[in-house]
Amino acid sequence: MKTLLSIVIFITVAIIAWWSVSDKKPYNGILPHAINRPYLELFMDNFKMTAINSLGSPDYILTGKHLERYSNSDDATISQPTFKFLRENSQWLIIAKHAIINQKKKTIVLNDNVVMQQQNSSEPIQITSKSMHIDTEKLTAYTSMPVHIKQGLSKMQSTGMVFYSQKKILELNEKVKGYYLNTKPSSN
Repeated sequence: MKTLLSIVIFITVAIIAWWSVSDKKPYNGILPHAINRPYLELFMDNFKMTAINSLGSPDYILTGKHLERYSNSDDATISQPTFKFLRENSQWLIIAKHAIINQKKKTIVLNDNVVMQQQNSSEPIQITSKSMHIDTEKLTAYTSMPVHIKQGLSKMQSTGMVFYSQKKILELNEKVKGYYLNTKPSSN
């Protein structure tokens, strides 16, 4: 009797085990939650990235407090970003509260209290705006939002601007107003 009961229990357990294993779909290498829901694919804290051009020289440096990208997006969000154009004799630093970087489109969009300031200058130019786009391939900064520009005692305003880093040209788009005071002594 004990033998018969043991055989029945053994066969029952074997059938349940076989049923639980054979009912599952084959594993295809993708976790079930990854198929249906976006997940955090990449994150970095207190990071620094340097972009190198085809000649082996650095084009720009991007730093930030936090970066994260999800699996369903090409955009990565950055908190407290700092972007620095590295051109010979003309370096510019751009800071903001937030940014979105898209490697496929080769763009960075800086938002909230954007400040762009010339470095290594006795009278640096400072440009402020709510938002600014950076084309990391052409090394240009541009916006269609209002901008405020200061250099020494000079002040200007414009709706939109384009800064060509390689040519060192700042182009103001429309509704430009303000004044420029040359504080450098003239050479006679």
